[in-house]
Amino acid sequence: MCGEEGHVGDSCRWVYSTCNKPRCDGIRLIRKSQTSDNPGRKFLSCQFCSSFQWLDQAITQAWTVKGVGQTSNGCFKCGEIGHWQNACPWVNSKCNKQGCTGKRKLLTSGTESSLGNKFLKCGVCQSFQWLKHAIEDAKKSSESVCDPVVTIQVPLSQLCKSLTKCNVSE
Repeated sequence: MCGEEGHVGDSCRWVYSTCNKPRCDGIRLIRKSQTSDNPGRKFLSCQFCSSFQWLDQAITQAWTVKGVGQTSNGCFKCGEIGHWQNACPWVNSKCNKQGCTGKRKLLTSGTESSLGNKFLKCGVCQSFQWLKHAIEDAKKSSESVCDPVVTIQVPLSQLCKSLTKCNVSE
């Protein structure tokens, strides 16, 4: 679809990509130019705001420089940076519904109102979660991890007795 290597059409990050205009929740579709100036050149066009971007320019913008000679533009499945589609944590992720042991599939909506949005669906309990909400929840969860310090107050005599029973001495 887009011409980049390493994936097939149904996992292409540009197929039904979200619009990059502020306050637009539209989906950008890949189209081919029919003009004489750019015949066959692919571009992205938003279903709502009609924003336009040449696909090759969008791909170039998406590349993030990681170091000298190393580049990455993220996962073709979920769109996140930091892993490739073969290591995507959202593909076959554990169901988050209490008591369910199922795995969730990463799917793309075909419904007109949410066309192209990614979601997770459990094969066992059929629970549903938008991928963007799952990513937000995961970030909140990782930010809330802490290392609490516990203080216990025990009379010294009781502590000494306990330590003596455990064969702890000076």
